[in-house]
Parts: sequence; C-alpha cells; structure tokens
Amino acid sequence: MRKLKILLLLFSASLVCTIVSAQSPTPLISLPQDFNSPALLFQEYSVDTGLFTPLAFAGIQSLGNGDIVNIGPTYADPSFFPYIALDSSRNILLLHPGTFATVRVGSALGTTVASAGSYEIAGAFARANDFQNAGDGVLVVVFVNSDIGNPLFEAVISSNNAVNPNSPFTGTGVAPFDVTVTLAAADVVHFVVFSGPTLADGTFDVTALRATITSHCQETGGPCITNPQDGASPLSQFVALSGTGTAGDRLDVLVDGTPIGSNGVLVDSEGNWEALAYVWGVPTRTVQVQDRATSALSNAITVHPPVGLPSPGVAPANPANLLTAVLPLRHADILVTASATSPQHVLYGPDYTHAALYLGGDANGTPLVAEAVPSTDSSAQAYGQVRWLRFEASSVWTEANRVSAWHPRTALTGSTRDAIVAWAKSVTSQGLPYWNTSTLLNEVDGADVLLVAFNGSINSRFTSFLNLLNSSKNSTSTFICSTLVWRAYYEGTGHALDISSPNNMTATPGSMLGALPSAFLALFIQQLDPVLVVPQTFVTSPKLSQIF
Repeated sequence: MRKLKILLLLFSASLVCTIVSAQSPTPLISLPQDFNSPALLFQEYSVDTGLFTPLAFAGIQSLGNGDIVNIGPTYADPSFFPYIALDSSRNILLLHPGTFATVRVGSALGTTVASAGSYEIAGAFARANDFQNAGDGVLVVVFVNSDIGNPLFEAVISSNNAVNPNSPFTGTGVAPFDVTVTLAAADVVHFVVFSGPTLADGTFDVTALRATITSHCQETGGPCITNPQDGASPLSQFVALSGTGTAGDRLDVLVDGTPIGSNGVLVDSEGNWEALAYVWGVPTRTVQVQDRATSALSNAITVHPPVGLPSPGVAPANPANLLTAVLPLRHADILVTASATSPQHVLYGPDYTHAALYLGGDANGTPLVAEAVPSTDSSAQAYGQVRWLRFEASSVWTEANRVSAWHPRTALTGSTRDAIVAWAKSVTSQGLPYWNTSTLLNEVDGADVLLVAFNGSINSRFTSFLNLLNSSKNSTSTFICSTLVWRAYYEGTGHALDISSPNNMTATPGSMLGALPSAFLALFIQQLDPVLVVPQTFVTSPKLSQIF
C-alpha cells in the first residue's frame, strides 16, 4: 500500500510539473543567467550618429560603484565608459553609460531573435550605485533594431533612490517592463542605459538589468499566431489573424477547439499565413491554428468580439457559406461584389459592380477594407467617399448581394502585399472624392453617340472623349472603386502588375453599350478597354484567380 501511495504521489507531482511547464515556456534568453550566450551583443549606442559599436572584452574587472565593488567579466569602450559587466558573486548584470567625453553614448546590450513570431519581453532596470542623490540618474530604453524613436519601453530612474548592494531590484529605483511585440527573423532587441535625462552628467550611473525574452510559440517547427495578441477585442464578428508556420503546410483554424471551414489556410513560401476567422456569438473565444501535417498546435489566444454594437448586419446572400469562405483572405486580396441598384447595370450590364481591397487586420484583429463609393452612398457622410474602414461597415458587406474574392495567379511576396496596402491606406486617408458618376455616364454615352454618328470612324471628338476617360482612370485625386484597386496594385508592384490589362469587359443586351449596333459594339469596347477599368475587368482577368 505504501509503494502505491508513493507511486501516486510521484505521478501527481509529474503532472503538476508538466502543467507548469506548458503554462510557463522557457525563455529564449534570460538575463543575467545567459550572460555568456552567443546571442548577446555587447555594444554602445551613440545618440549623435545613431550607430552601434561593439564593446571589447576587458577581462575580469573590479568596479567601484559608490560603496559597492562589483567584480566580474566586463566589456568596455576604449575609454572604459560605457561598459557592461556581470558581478559574478552577486549574479547581477550591470550597464554603465558613457561619461565625460562619451556622455552621449549609451551602454547597449542586444540579443537577436532567430525566427519571426510574437514575443514577450519582460524584466526591470534598477539603480545599482548606493550613493544616493549622486549624479542625475539614467534614461533606460528598450527598442528594436535602430528604431529608438519608437521604443518598446522608456523610463528615467532618479539618483534619489536607496539601493541594496546585494539586491538592487528590491530598492526604490526600479523600472519594470513587460511588453509583447511581433518580431521578424533576425530582429535585434536592445536594452540601453543612457546618462541622465539630459545626457549631460554620466557619473554614478551604473544600472542593473534583468530580462527575459519568451516566444509565444514554443512548438518546434509548429505554427504561431503573431497578430493579434492575446486578449484582443476586434470590432467585428471576424478576427483577422496572421502568423508563421512551415512553408507549404496547411493549417486548420480552431475556434474553441473546432475547425472553421474545410480547407484551412496555406502557409506561403516565406513561412507566413493569414486567416479571417468567424468568432461571433459569445464574449470570449479561444483561437489556435493546427498544422495538418504534424498536428502541432500554435499558441492559443483569446479574442473578445463585441456584444451588441457594432452590429454585424446581414451577410450578403451569396455565397451561402460566406462566413467561412472568407477564411483564406490575405491582405491585398481583391473583393468584388454585385449590387442590383448599381448604375453600371444601365451602362453595360455587368455581373459585378463594386471592387474593394482587403487590407488585413489592425492590431486588434479588426478586418479592414479600402474602397471608393459615390457621394450619394448612405455611408459616405460618415466614412467619406474614398476611404478605409471596418469590413462590416464597407459596401462589400452592407450593399452587396454577392461577394467574390480574387488574387494574382503569380503569388505576391509579403513585401509586395505590404506595399499595395500601404499605398491604398495612404490614398484613402486623404478625404478624396469619388468620380462624378453622371459625368462618367455622359462621357461614355457621348462617345457612343459619336461613334454611331460617324459610322464607326475614330475622329478627334471621339478621341477627346476617350482622353477624358483615360484622364479619370489615371487620376490620383479622384477615384471610383475599380481605379482605386487597380492603382494600388499598379503602384504597390512598382508598375510591374497592371490588372487593368487585358480588359475583357463586355456589354450585355439591354444596357446602354449593349444597345449599340452590332457592327460598332466590338470596335467601341476595343476603344474603351485601355481607358476604363471596371469591377468586371478583374473577374475576367487572366492575371487573377478566384479565391471564392
């Protein structure tokens, strides 16, 4: 019986250890424990030049800091300040900024992350010189790469603090930090100590540092959700997810443990993936992704879709599975919709009447769309005409009875997608107007009449109408929905991808253009092709393929 109890106790203990390990992943770097790690960069950072310079190993040094003597391995500037050292007996990591001639140079400890993902960076800086009120304190900063202008953390530690020589983090001069950030492979996180808030003193400034960097994705070779962060509150019934995984693998998106849709999402050749997951219905959802090939699970995040406002409204009727069909959408994909009330039906009778650009999600996972709508649109007063806004506030959701999505047949790189979206966001943040729709119809109708009147001959008056259309197409101060999408692709790809050409638009019988005599219709469409881009251009383009 006693052996059985011992075995049960050991088994119970092993379960507790397993659970703790799963909830508390091992940090990728832990300071001061990893002082000798090859991942660390011992450097100084000049405020004047914005450059990092390596510190040289100075051997074992005895460092006087107030009444404290710190002894241990040290990396130092040729003038000795700045320096980074480890007090071996106390196990305290110390950073001292420049002084006198080097007073505008900070002591910078950096570490490189090997892979893209979501990381928690936590720890604290603490005053470590016990001469109270000596010097003017220090400025401590955590930032990524050279982006000191957008620090992850920044604080001033005054010299007016009591210091425990053996335990500086129990004193009053402590500046704790805990941030979660998405990092790219080879990004460098820098922990930097500068002299005082004015970079003018540089004395009595030794500062202790402890820090951990922990990946939110611990599974070897497994997928990771990098955006949004845990606890996100998307203003949508969907959450726009992005992350990393094994290139070519297919992932299932799990909401409260249940896969969405049947096809999952694909990790691209750069190791990145995106998903637009339906999470409506309850205040809190748990979201993960799982690799179909390896069954590896990602980190789990909770998301909190809004209860009540903003109302998601009624989804477009086609496709019937729209709530899950949108799952594989990626930023820079094209949304094309149909509305029975569009004036385009009068003009040429198309199957699709509106186009928009999917921008991906914001930091909370709210899906965003860029589009252009006429001034008569019911939402134009609230959101503007050429605008970016929430997916469910866009015309794609509120006015369409049919939605489809498209992307280039030749896969876009992540940086190209970023460039397309950045151009669209820039343009749609300027409060620009939509084309004058009546002018457009008059221009096309005028060209129609002239072509018939002159028995199909291309004369100067007809050419002037085409020039007006071409000028409108190429305008960057006014847009229709399709020119906004076309131009975003054109500019975002450095003019390498023109999705307006070839233009395979047609005109159906009963429409304005469809009423042209058959002898003139083919010629007229041929003349319109290079100067007028419409939603139907995209759905008939050989350069694009349909997502759903």
